Amino acid sequence: MWQIAVDSEPHQVSAPVKKEKPERQKKADPTYGAEKEMGRGSEYVYVYFFPSDLSTQQQTKERRYKVGKAKCSALQRIMDQIGTSHPEPPCILRFYRTNNCNELEAAFHNILRLRSKKVAAPGKEWFFTSPEELDAIFHFIEEERFSRLN
Repeated sequence: MWQIAVDSEPHQVSAPVKKEKPERQKKADPTYGAEKEMGRGSEYVYVYFFPSDLSTQQQTKERRYKVGKAKCSALQRIMDQIGTSHPEPPCILRFYRTNNCNELEAAFHNILRLRSKKVAAPGKEWFFTSPEELDAIFHFIEEERFSRLN
């Protein structure tokens, strides 16, 4: 207990009690998902961008997109990446479901690199593309896989 003298009269003041904060876990908001989900499987290739990119990039069909992978929850993976480093939440464009996210992500990256779509930036998974191009790549890859199985 502390004592503080005000106008020569002592007043007792309790020390502030520190409340223990429960351990915070980053949890993905289950209502926050992709604009479109395609494919089947338990793994994902995800695509997102930031709303501020809309105002800084030309108003064309193509813009910067992050193309990444997740072995479990794509939404949780995205939220883990964003953390407190960005002033705005991402706009999640696609979740492409698959049974092998490593293979599917590599195929997306390789095709986009061959088309010279890689963004010159520190991040290795950013591409200047469009939703239509990404969906066409996904359908092409899935058709190739399906034809190999038959």
